[in-house]
Amino acid sequence: MKLLSQGWRCSSRLFSRHQSLEGAICNAVCNTTGRSFVIPRGVAFCGTRLGARGHRDVSFSVNPFFGFPIFRLAREVSNLVSPSLRATRLVGFSTWLEALSSEDSEMAPDVSTAPEGNERERMPSDAQSESSRGFQIVVAATQKMGIGKQGQLPWKLPTDMKFFKTVTSSTSASSKKNAVIMGRVTWESIPEKFRPLPGRLNVILTRSGIKSTPEGVVVSESLEAAMALLESPPYSSEVETVFVIGGGQVYKEALASPLCKVIHLTEVETDVDCDTYMPAVDSDIFRIWAASIPVMENGLRFSFVTYVRSENGTKSSVDAAVSVLPKSVLEAHDEYHYLRLIDDIIKTGAVKGDRTGTGTISKFGCQMRFNLRKSFPLLTTKRVFWRGVVEELLWFINGSTNAKVLHDKGINIWDGNGSREYLDKIGLKEREVGDLGPVYGFQWRHFGAKYVDMHTDYTGQGFDQLKDVIHKIKTDPNDRRILLSAWNPADLKLMALPPCHMFAQFYVANGELSCQMYQRSCDMGLGVPFNIASYALLTCILAHVCDLVPGDFIHVLGDAHVYKNHVEPLQEQLKNIPKPFPVSFSVLLRLPFSYKTVLFLNLDFFEHKLSRNALSLRIAFLYSFTMCVYCVHG
Repeated sequence: MKLLSQGWRCSSRLFSRHQSLEGAICNAVCNTTGRSFVIPRGVAFCGTRLGARGHRDVSFSVNPFFGFPIFRLAREVSNLVSPSLRATRLVGFSTWLEALSSEDSEMAPDVSTAPEGNERERMPSDAQSESSRGFQIVVAATQKMGIGKQGQLPWKLPTDMKFFKTVTSSTSASSKKNAVIMGRVTWESIPEKFRPLPGRLNVILTRSGIKSTPEGVVVSESLEAAMALLESPPYSSEVETVFVIGGGQVYKEALASPLCKVIHLTEVETDVDCDTYMPAVDSDIFRIWAASIPVMENGLRFSFVTYVRSENGTKSSVDAAVSVLPKSVLEAHDEYHYLRLIDDIIKTGAVKGDRTGTGTISKFGCQMRFNLRKSFPLLTTKRVFWRGVVEELLWFINGSTNAKVLHDKGINIWDGNGSREYLDKIGLKEREVGDLGPVYGFQWRHFGAKYVDMHTDYTGQGFDQLKDVIHKIKTDPNDRRILLSAWNPADLKLMALPPCHMFAQFYVANGELSCQMYQRSCDMGLGVPFNIASYALLTCILAHVCDLVPGDFIHVLGDAHVYKNHVEPLQEQLKNIPKPFPVSFSVLLRLPFSYKTVLFLNLDFFEHKLSRNALSLRIAFLYSFTMCVYCVHG
């Protein structure tokens, strides 16, 4: 953390105007770690000297801590995108990088090593609110945060009304009920035959009173007074969850309160005329927990998005918010697709043998779906080797078949299949160590070409599927043949390992790019979390390059299996509650600079203990999208 915050954040103090960028980075590392640091050979930068405005004039094309020869990759794929698109789309990435690396960025506190008392000193509002009953907001709003027109909802969405009733009425204890807090105008806007809202304690905020106070209704002067009332008998024992349901002024006060733990937002994407608005959700304080796939109803496109409080990026504040989520909302987190599948395989799968001799429990023909519109599916109930995901994907994009390229970067996932012992075992005795044969990247970029060895230049040989995918997405998005295949039967005997994730189809609708990937062999404990992140990242890259936004990633699993020696650790993993996913890159590009810490705060959730691995994770996530776009843009 010190390296990132001091070496990158304080760059304007460490860099002199005429100092080389390479030298400044080396000095930053030395100053913060006490160790000398040399930029690895092959690393390239877009600019090497600082302009009159200091570090903001420098465009990073590589993260120096991982030493990526980006210009070599750029040459390989620069022809995939037109020069005009390269120029226009790169602007967004430069803005994003500057926002996230500017010197006044606030880093998340290291809560794993700080004494408990210090944490409370940093978060007086959270510490204070933990002893108080919190509340949740339920609201439907346009993207401009419009919520009403002439005292009424400006839309008729039966699905939203059903969601509202389910969320505000459901309790875990049958002996309790929930409370709904609303302003007087909101109360009066409810048709008389439907009020008070049944099965809930209705709390009306007004200083002038209401005409009548029927059973199940109480009146309070302010939100603060209402919360104090609900903490006193008999309501303290009768009410389970408190929901704030309107209107505009009440929402404004509620959003500013440290007692607001959760926000259930029905996001109406279609532009609707409104005269009443509420403040936007502060992404510095609230993280996305779950977002539904958009649906259409009565001509309006909308989705359900739930935010949980994550002030200062602390685990305790997230846990406090998650603990009060309604069960249906809690389990709407996309990671539960993965967790439920593992649980189902262990409980009901078929016991089978395998080539390793370990034995598996498996099921055939499963599916998981991940929403990429607002978050990125990097699993949180276990650690995922994110830097490995990025480096391997870029290795695929480059068309490389040399395992040594990854090994030299500390990525050892292909070392076993490229070893002398393994190559000899499968009959490839003439192969050089590390030569994997015509595996994924070769098929993506040179399908049908004759494979010689990992050193041969295959430029112009075979069919470039990746280039074809991008061309079709841009020129014929309705094409049903936007496919990417790594399965080439003619080359299987030449491969160190036949492709597991073998086939992907891309789909364009509503300005969104979705991907469905078929994987024939799926190791649920080790490989699948890696594969989810890899193809989600590929979808995000292609969407950005083609001027679209990410949609869905659908993972179709053939033989989905759990190795017998993985059952116990996976059962332990199933006990973990997910954390919010990182914010999707497409969302980051739309955020104003005041939200520049959102990614760093989310990444803290993936590490149970903040360490140098957490630092690598933050830097890797920051640099990876930048690197990927430079890869494809050239």
